[in-house]
Amino acid sequence: MECKSLNSCFLSLVYVSSAGAKALYFWFMQAILFLVGVVWAQLVLIDGTSADGSFETQDACGSSYAADGWSVVNGSQTHRWAVGTLAGAHHGNRAIFISDQADCSAYQYDIAGEDVVHFYRDITVPAGYAYVKVSFYARLQGDRVAAYLYDYLGVYWAPTSVTPTPGTLVNSSYQQVGAALISNEWTYFETHICGVGPGTYRLIFSWRTTNTNPSPANSGTQPPAAIDRIHVVATNTLPTVVDIPALPYSEGRTSTCGMLNDFSATNVAPYCNTSNVGYNMYRNGEDRVWRFTASATGEIRIRIWGTSTYSHWTLYEGGNPPTGCSDGLSGGTCIAEEIWGGGDRLLYACVTAGQTYYLVFNQTQSTITATNCGKFDSLLIEPVQVPIYGATAVTTLPYSHGPGSTCGQRDRFNHANSGSCGMTTYNTGNDLIWQFSPATSGNVTIQITNSSTYTGWAVYCGGVITCGDGLDGATCLSGGIFSGGNRSMTIYAVAGMTYYLVVNHYGPPHCGNFDNLTISAPVPASPPGSYPCTPLATPTLSLQGKVRADGAHELSWKLPPQIDLATANLYLAVQRAGEEPHEIALPAAFTEYVMTAPGGRVVTYRLRVETGQATLYSQWITLHTDTDVPSLPQLQVIASPGANRLIVQVAGMPSEPLRGELYDALGRLCRQYTLSISDGQSEIELGSLPRGLYIFRVYGGGAERVVKFLYLP
Repeated sequence: MECKSLNSCFLSLVYVSSAGAKALYFWFMQAILFLVGVVWAQLVLIDGTSADGSFETQDACGSSYAADGWSVVNGSQTHRWAVGTLAGAHHGNRAIFISDQADCSAYQYDIAGEDVVHFYRDITVPAGYAYVKVSFYARLQGDRVAAYLYDYLGVYWAPTSVTPTPGTLVNSSYQQVGAALISNEWTYFETHICGVGPGTYRLIFSWRTTNTNPSPANSGTQPPAAIDRIHVVATNTLPTVVDIPALPYSEGRTSTCGMLNDFSATNVAPYCNTSNVGYNMYRNGEDRVWRFTASATGEIRIRIWGTSTYSHWTLYEGGNPPTGCSDGLSGGTCIAEEIWGGGDRLLYACVTAGQTYYLVFNQTQSTITATNCGKFDSLLIEPVQVPIYGATAVTTLPYSHGPGSTCGQRDRFNHANSGSCGMTTYNTGNDLIWQFSPATSGNVTIQITNSSTYTGWAVYCGGVITCGDGLDGATCLSGGIFSGGNRSMTIYAVAGMTYYLVVNHYGPPHCGNFDNLTISAPVPASPPGSYPCTPLATPTLSLQGKVRADGAHELSWKLPPQIDLATANLYLAVQRAGEEPHEIALPAAFTEYVMTAPGGRVVTYRLRVETGQATLYSQWITLHTDTDVPSLPQLQVIASPGANRLIVQVAGMPSEPLRGELYDALGRLCRQYTLSISDGQSEIELGSLPRGLYIFRVYGGGAERVVKFLYLP
């Protein structure tokens, strides 16, 4: 629960006319709450969208003044904190910013200047709270050399006995944030104060300009600091990990400046690359940590844009989160890592449904007067949107890809993990992979147009792609390297056999582009005298389906006896009327499936079975739900946190019993229930389901409703 003020949490209205009366009322209400044993889980002390956090009520400039409750200490310094519209704003129209003009008429600073200015505010933390979280948005350049700060922003949490003085730095022992050269765009900052007791504290923002930078003097980058949307919260939640509810997940421009150094080389499994202990130093700065639970087994891609140099990205599988402000992750296993480089970075990893993962963004550490922080412009964590690990499934021939690039793709295939196929060093960079299985035998022509130089390609027959690996058990059919341009290759392909086409590039990290890639349909031809690929005898694969009385589609299939159901990979292609087809991975041990289909919709299905030697396809079948199914009114599904229970609420008493069906995020039926409605609701025990996104379908009396919910046991 979050209250913007204590009295906003009560139904009564109390008129308070003076600042002294407000303070008295505040402590009176705290005493009442203490006596009744109530402490809010989170209490807002400064609201970032109100005047005191957003600087929206005035334009101000001077040696000293009150800016929405903040005391400004400029004195006779050249630089001064000003309030106005010149720096823009993250919220509203105004922000507080640095100007080197006496009338505050410019958002800029004198790079050769030498002074310090401040603004501050006293904040009272009531009893019962262990932590304070301070967040704000800033535009911030300035000057630093390597990690050492010169023209910079400092943020301090100090006792009220510390009074800022113009021209004098606040003691560094109180510093929470020290940052420069972050971004000219509004960037999110967050800092945590641990072990806070009840009392009044002083939150201080300072801008320091100095001409002592020796390499070279008079250096710096415009603009100076501008601050907006200051938000201060007292909390009892350990503020070390950001929980991600579901993938895909994205986050905008963010800094680690002021974050806890809770993940370091000494309290977390050190690194993935144990052969280079020097990597360890990139773990010791301020960090930001995200946690998510995979809803499906497969591959994920982590993309980061605009990362600071000397940064370190690591993904851990499992482990126990920190229990204190200086603790790290214990028991986790490093599964992906990206070190050193700034700019745009990329990580791939294989994840398991129900497993928890931690992503850590860290920065190199220096001295207490230096910045230990970095920033990124944006972050995206997403499942890889291809049905077979890293490969695009070509369901029908002929096929045309259009313009493409291996840039930003994974370096999955090379001669070490997939077998040499005529490419040697030209398959060491990022790659693109296609998988196809022709319906008839014959010559297949593959063409690529206007490709980059140093491009290689190869065709393999058979084999299996595994997550995090190359191609296992495959045979090289044809491969080569070329200097770019327009290229063509013709192979003989056998009906029902699986083929992999790999387009690679010299690297790392180089990558190549092309205008188009095409794979022709088989042209009848005589098989070659010798053929390296041994096809599986063509079996039959049948798929059947029916529309149930409740409107759902029930599918069943029968695999040929030579297919080992325990080791085969099954995929169901689903195409609804007017939509593009997509594939769903199925549990191999299943032989039936229920698909929730909206009424009045046409849906077409086809089953694909992957073996180590071939790909099998069933025929396409089309099912149609003849009538629209009316919706149950006012259905609500609530996942009770920590109780492994689902509460289903239905307005009004149904005329007949309701049925419930639980599906996972891939649409697979997990559980079936008969709902016993009492006082408009029914409680369902979920048991040991893994964390993730689920779909719950309630139907009965000729009506239905489908809702999604996130389950976090």
